[in-house]
Amino acid sequence: MAEKRFAAVRSAEVLPLEVSRGTAAKWVPRGPYSSTFGGWRFGNVAGRVSCLAKDFTNNILYVGSASGGIWKSTNDGGSWSSVFEKGGTQTIGAIALDPSDSKTIWVGTGENSSWCEEYFGIGILRSTDGGATWESRNGTGATTVADLSTVASIIVDPKDSEHIIVGGRWRGCTAGLYNAGAIYSSDDAGATWTVRLGNVPVTRIVSDPKSSKLLWAGGSDRGLYKSTNGGDTWTLQTSAPKGDVGRVDVAVAPSNGKYVYALFGSESSKAQLWRTTDGGARWSKMTAGRNACDGQCWYNMILAVHPTNPNIVYRGTIQLYKTTDGGAHWANLTGSWGAAQKVHQDTHALLIDRSSPDTFYVGCDGGVWKTADGGVNFTNLNSNLSLTQFYDIGVHPTSNDIIVGGAQDNSSLARTTGNTWALTEVTGDGFVSIINPVTTDTVYTASYPWDSGNGAQPSVLRSTNGIGGPYGWITDEGNGIPAGDRIGWVTPYTLDPRTPTTLFLGTHRIYRSTDSGSIWTQVGPADMTNGGQDDYLNSIVVASSNSQYVYAGTTDSRIWRSTDGGTNWSDISKGLPDGRVINDIAADPSDAGKAFCVLGGFGTAHLYEYKGGSWTARTGGLPDIPATTVLALNAKTIYVGTDVGVFKSTNRAVAFTQFNTGMPAGLVVTDLEYNTTTRTITAATYGRGAWQIQATAQ
Repeated sequence: MAEKRFAAVRSAEVLPLEVSRGTAAKWVPRGPYSSTFGGWRFGNVAGRVSCLAKDFTNNILYVGSASGGIWKSTNDGGSWSSVFEKGGTQTIGAIALDPSDSKTIWVGTGENSSWCEEYFGIGILRSTDGGATWESRNGTGATTVADLSTVASIIVDPKDSEHIIVGGRWRGCTAGLYNAGAIYSSDDAGATWTVRLGNVPVTRIVSDPKSSKLLWAGGSDRGLYKSTNGGDTWTLQTSAPKGDVGRVDVAVAPSNGKYVYALFGSESSKAQLWRTTDGGARWSKMTAGRNACDGQCWYNMILAVHPTNPNIVYRGTIQLYKTTDGGAHWANLTGSWGAAQKVHQDTHALLIDRSSPDTFYVGCDGGVWKTADGGVNFTNLNSNLSLTQFYDIGVHPTSNDIIVGGAQDNSSLARTTGNTWALTEVTGDGFVSIINPVTTDTVYTASYPWDSGNGAQPSVLRSTNGIGGPYGWITDEGNGIPAGDRIGWVTPYTLDPRTPTTLFLGTHRIYRSTDSGSIWTQVGPADMTNGGQDDYLNSIVVASSNSQYVYAGTTDSRIWRSTDGGTNWSDISKGLPDGRVINDIAADPSDAGKAFCVLGGFGTAHLYEYKGGSWTARTGGLPDIPATTVLALNAKTIYVGTDVGVFKSTNRAVAFTQFNTGMPAGLVVTDLEYNTTTRTITAATYGRGAWQIQATAQ
């Protein structure tokens, strides 16, 4: 999919910019520039960090984020500046500095975290001026690294800066499977590339610090590979686990390259940590099960070996662990989940200072931390990092300053004044967030579904005391929603903007509440999907001009409509392509019987219009990229948020222009909200927090 995203970025770039009289409006960032977290020990949270690199000589630290670009600090994390605004994507998988020239930075795009849930990249880029400018280094000809959807590792040969090795996963996506990938090498700094190991979904490549010819690589559901000739050829290690082993991470001891550790993360119960002390001739299982992985190694795991002691290893999984006996026993350095935890959960990156062996950096779902004493104490380095991945936001009806949002793994956050954000409720991941437009002390947020013991249960919370809470659950069985419905990771729910005590919530069917969510009643068909395991409602909207019109979209290309306030429903899916997720729906503000919807995936139109009878594709020059949100400002002015930014039409989707001025290039936009009082659009982004712009309606 990298080439599809690359093509989409390029097609988006050639769309005209919005033309306006005078100075064009610009998007303005509204934070968070890290958010406080209710007094928890680990301090402020920023967002998901996927990789780290440091020029230790000049004290320059680089952070690569899952979807917030690259940030640079010249004071060891005291403050940060974004250096990838024009990179073309904000999704980063790997960073490597040239050992011969620290101003030369190699970046692999596309976060290599899990099966089909990450955002794809656009290949390999390079900067030769410390991040001021960037150029594509995907190569030309039949073999290019643009074929990689995600990049896991980059190795720059310390003896030859022209020799680059990269690995990751190829285009394509099959849920529940690790799609194939490859290791490539270039001998001319990325002008041309050669596939050195094909059909292997690469999760890590490391080199022996004392021998650049010796490399190791992990391949998901394949095993561990070794190269003794600088990456030209690779051999599967048959004496180590192979086959159905899940993700594979590998680390080499800097002090003794014969000590190599490999973590095979199949499942928590089946995970295994293996070690060799003779360079791979013999391997020994050091630990297994939850002692090797405390869960979700399909998503995150990382190993790092102490610079001078080959028996000291750090393992980042959900928490951060340390062994001093080569992996037989582990100590938790950061503590279990809770207010006393030293570092946020879900570690993705570890970077050790080889000149100061007890100093290392941690990149995780909450941002960046540092220890100078081997993990006894940690310092929060998030300062002004802006990496928050919002699934959804809600805006106060009369104030642009007040925003609530649900963030990936950083719970539910709120901005009240200035650029200060704070925790509102611990929800793990936060999702759909709504402020009642009439009674603004009533605020809603959500978490992921939980298992009540009888099956999945939606997790929507409500405060009647303002943004600060307290919040209480309103979607358990006692509220009228039975356990066991099919439901997505993000529970769709909304309120009637004219009568905001009325709410709708979706599982594989619709529930309605008329008392602000205290009691729910199922309305409409018993199943509004095709009945598959992953078929459920994904979007719901109540028409702003006529509350009798309610639309609901599913993950399996179906849209339903009610014209009597949600009591009865009709399937109006005719004209939509099969097998697509309905990400969002917007009713025409001037005619509630008409609507627009946006779809995920690749290969078809992503915006469709309904005027009665059937849906009609409206391309308008939009790139072939998943569209996540649609906003109909009036009968003619339509905004579409996509995986590569925002697009605007002033002629009812006949033609679109770029509407990204002020935003980083290739930023994922997940939600667009319009404030009718302040005439402001607020965008939720998945990696750079919230943004606002003054709306102009033609």
